[in-house]
Amino acid sequence: MENSKPYKNITRTASIYALLLMLLLSAFTAGAQTSVSATLSSDSDHILIGDHLNVRLTIKYPKDVKILWPRIQDSIGNMQFLSSGKIDTINQGAERILSQKMVVSAFDSGQYHAGPVVVYFRRPN
Repeated sequence: MENSKPYKNITRTASIYALLLMLLLSAFTAGAQTSVSATLSSDSDHILIGDHLNVRLTIKYPKDVKILWPRIQDSIGNMQFLSSGKIDTINQGAERILSQKMVVSAFDSGQYHAGPVVVYFRRPN
């Protein structure tokens, strides 16, 4: 039984070092991350067949990040893309917010999902 005590101390010490390493790495990566968020919202939570639905894509990011605005071809998920407005820009301190209103419609019954809208961005070098 006495031989197991050194192993418990080694295991406990290794666990403490692993925990400290994880905390250090998470603090380092948190400082290195660039905060970019994209939100797709609508003015209603339901739509009837043939109705128009206003959808807004909003992207919030630091000013030193380069954003490639997504191009919507003909649909957003299983909804038909009809039109889009101009891209609005708001500067808030070190951040920039881009926002665009789009109009979509649905021509089939069932649930509608926007699906993923991919936003590409580049961090400064």
